Amino acid sequence: MTLRIASTINKEKENFLVLAGVGLTEAPSIGMWKETTRMSLMQNAIQNLTEIPTCPRLRTLFLPSNHLGTVSNNFFHSMASLRVLILSYNRSLENLPLGIFNLVSLQHLDISWTGITTLPIELKYLVNLKCLNLEYTFRLSRIPQQVISDLKMLRALRMFECGFNVELEADSILFGDSEVLVEELLVLKHLNLLTITLQSFGALQRLLSYCRLGSISTQCLCLRHLNNSNSLSVFAFASLRHLRTLQLYFNDLEELKIDAGELKRIREICGFHSLQKVFYKILKIEARDMACTCSQYQACPRGLTKFEEHPLKRLECAELKELPLDCNHGLEQKIIIKGQEHWWNELQWDDLSTQNAFLPCFESLY
Repeated sequence: MTLRIASTINKEKENFLVLAGVGLTEAPSIGMWKETTRMSLMQNAIQNLTEIPTCPRLRTLFLPSNHLGTVSNNFFHSMASLRVLILSYNRSLENLPLGIFNLVSLQHLDISWTGITTLPIELKYLVNLKCLNLEYTFRLSRIPQQVISDLKMLRALRMFECGFNVELEADSILFGDSEVLVEELLVLKHLNLLTITLQSFGALQRLLSYCRLGSISTQCLCLRHLNNSNSLSVFAFASLRHLRTLQLYFNDLEELKIDAGELKRIREICGFHSLQKVFYKILKIEARDMACTCSQYQACPRGLTKFEEHPLKRLECAELKELPLDCNHGLEQKIIIKGQEHWWNELQWDDLSTQNAFLPCFESLY
């Protein structure tokens, strides 16, 4: 609707083509592209982009939520003015066309929630790119070296759960402990927004030690392959003032403690004013009693009391019997804990008032 209104206001300067959600199975005919400046074909069923349009004035192209599988290598050949390209939610899209390097004016590229398996080396030639969204590209196994670091104008980089469900290729910056990835990020002098998945605690420490970290808004962080040898302190995340989502994957864990005194000091210094979601997943637990404390709900600033869900369903441990949760400091609303009913019934509580501060949400499977 906004595009339609805009097209009536700027008839002389802009030519909008909006065919969103109308059931298209093919892209509009080539003739419709020629004078178009902004086009939205989102929420259709377009499968292939094989014809080569001539559209030198096109500046915005929306193609999310289609069924794209094939995009011709020459499809972008005559789109030198294109600034925004949205290809998200095309789960069958496995490859970007090599001709993407023709998009010399591109500033925003969104390929989140696609089936992309590798980024072409040609992506490095998009020197004007300011925003790159690779979130939830679970099958992305390869990002060649110096592709990300050569995008010198990047201001926003989203890589949360990027390459999450595949075996990473050895020549990819995602491979190994993620320290190569972090080193490439540190080259980006204009970067101010980041979401990321890291494969080691060392990579996180390197990122946190970067002197410019305070100027980067890290909104989502996923940290994998944690184990007992890692000294996990809540202070490690205290400098991430804009953190909204924290996701922690432990290979093994006997004890996880979050000291209320630490949290009190953090509240006095800065606090987690933006944090909304915290996920823990523990792949292996050998100890029968694990102190998995949610003390952050005691001593954090008021911003944290908006938490609605603490998904302990991620704890794959039938032996977990005690959750030392404390409601003495009060909550604005109850916290939901997900798990199996028999597990919940066997939990041990210090007192009834603490138990009543939390609501169970029973599920059949973790």
